[in-house]
Amino acid sequence: IDELKNMGCLYLIFSGGEVLMRDDFFDIASYAREQGFALRLMTNATLIDEAVSEKIASLYPLAVETSIYAADKDLHDAITSFAGSFDKTIKAVRLLKKRNIKVVLKFLIMNDNIEKFRAVKSLAEEIGADFVFDFCVVGRNDGSRGPLRYRLNEEKIKDFFVSNNIPLNKREADDEALLCIAGFNNIFITPYLDVYPCIGLNVKLGNLYEKDLK
Repeated sequence: IDELKNMGCLYLIFSGGEVLMRDDFFDIASYAREQGFALRLMTNATLIDEAVSEKIASLYPLAVETSIYAADKDLHDAITSFAGSFDKTIKAVRLLKKRNIKVVLKFLIMNDNIEKFRAVKSLAEEIGADFVFDFCVVGRNDGSRGPLRYRLNEEKIKDFFVSNNIPLNKREADDEALLCIAGFNNIFITPYLDVYPCIGLNVKLGNLYEKDLK
């Protein structure tokens, strides 16, 4: 954290796994906040209760982001493989909103839940949370392509935008439009202090036990 500060980093995202499983999470996050970082927390929110939501509020995060896969617990819990996860997540989101914390509900659109888009968007509006969606289903880190069976094909994605009256913004394929931010204004540090250009680019740059971040 000190090295990031000295290098001029402003935005710091705490993600996982699940950040709230660390007993020392709030020690780390509080220290980062004291150093002037603008924090975002990515969590499945299932471990957030009244006490935890108060601690999160004390961090004054830019946002707390959590994934939602349906507007009903049966499908959401089936996708997460965790019974009760929908109720826990929604309860946590309401606790955070009660404390005026910006919450972002993130909806990953897949073959199994594409029909739930409007219901999830309505739920986010009812709660007062921001709502974002994407189609980015990727392979596993070990190279397995198994998860790609859930990914929408190009035709389904086009149909989705048309049926939901969402404008299709097309970019020209020039160098600027295709510039990847990995290692340019984004880096990924694992809990084991391995450093990568981003979470999706599996090219290890080094380890912070062995050399400094710069």
